[in-house]
Amino acid sequence: MERSCIELFEHASEPIPRLGHITEITLLRIAQEAMTNVVRHAQADQISLSLQREGNVITMTIQDNGVGIPSLQEATHPSSHGLTFMRERVEAVGGIFKIFSAPGEGTSIEVSFTLENGASKAQPQ
Repeated sequence: MERSCIELFEHASEPIPRLGHITEITLLRIAQEAMTNVVRHAQADQISLSLQREGNVITMTIQDNGVGIPSLQEATHPSSHGLTFMRERVEAVGGIFKIFSAPGEGTSIEVSFTLENGASKAQPQ
């Protein structure tokens, strides 16, 4: 039986400023890895990606309605390369990585960066 996956993309009503090459690539790679994980493991039929700005903070959230992660302790174990990769990549450029999940209730990954003078704080001056 073939599964279908619906992807939704939400964006802020006001334009989000350019974040700098490193931050933008980081967000792209996190979105790719998260969606790949959903397809491989979540058994979800919906993925939503939201990019929002609230004051000086840009937040990207990827959420699915899949089976969830049985144990976040297992998910952050060194052998869980995908989540480790995402966390390390975000933290390397000064961002914050959060994951929320419960068995049977899907998973939500949240990545946030603080803006400084219209660009990501993580960017070299």
